[in-house]
Amino acid sequence: MKKMFFFMICTIAIITFLFVSFSSDINTINEKFLSGFGIKINPSPVSFEEIKIPEKFNSAYLNYNFLQIQSGLDLLDFSGRSAMRYTYKILNFPQNDGKAVYANVICVGSKPVGGDICCPSIDGFLLPLNYLISN
Repeated sequence: MKKMFFFMICTIAIITFLFVSFSSDINTINEKFLSGFGIKINPSPVSFEEIKIPEKFNSAYLNYNFLQIQSGLDLLDFSGRSAMRYTYKILNFPQNDGKAVYANVICVGSKPVGGDICCPSIDGFLLPLNYLISN
């Protein structure tokens, strides 16, 4: 019984260590990716979730992919793939006026393949990642 309890504790500790190590690595990768677009973030995501990039893009996804293309990215290359979306608070958005602005990063595996800048308020917006360097 004691051996089983010890084994369970060790297993949980190893899984937790691997999760923390992986998530800090992906956050570093995402932070570097976003800095290429002039975006500074709080390196801990406010949320993350698994998503599926659809096989066939409807009009909403085609419009969203247009944002990607403006930033030199293209989600069509990843159609049908599972991905993770990480959301980070942007620290250097110029027209902040007190509203939180976020950067979403879409990763396939540990590779960032897309994303956006958004403000989820009632009068919010959705912008391409290169917004800060193109304005």
